[in-house]
Amino acid sequence: MALADAPQAIAFGDRASSTSRFLAASIDLGLIFLFVIGLDRLLDLGTLSLPFAGQSSTAGMTGVLVAGLGLAFMAKFWSTSPGKRLLGLRIVHASSLGDIAAWQAAVRQALWFVSLLGGWAFLWILCDRRGQGLHDKLARTVVVKV
Repeated sequence: MALADAPQAIAFGDRASSTSRFLAASIDLGLIFLFVIGLDRLLDLGTLSLPFAGQSSTAGMTGVLVAGLGLAFMAKFWSTSPGKRLLGLRIVHASSLGDIAAWQAAVRQALWFVSLLGGWAFLWILCDRRGQGLHDKLARTVVVKV
């Protein structure tokens, strides 16, 4: 059953609200921020790097890459991220509502970072009738409450 054809209730629960998705993303970004700072301090390179700060250091950029890969890994094998897990949300395949494939997790995570940098990630979610961001649409995923 495709999500577009599904009634309001979905197999795992209702679609996640934009507020819960924003809070989950904020938690995830906070953890990424802490990871990048920790890695930068551990390697003692002296320059903190954040994608939006315009500075660069190997530790900072490596931290962002490792965090992104970690989130993609969690999406594939546990269908969630730390923020989503805390809020009782799950990432599922948009049509089957089952687990997502590895390519979906990788595409979704890469596009999530790109859409955050562009600043339009959550505007898309607010305007979409199915509550999907562009990263969800292209990876054919949806976030639901469990």
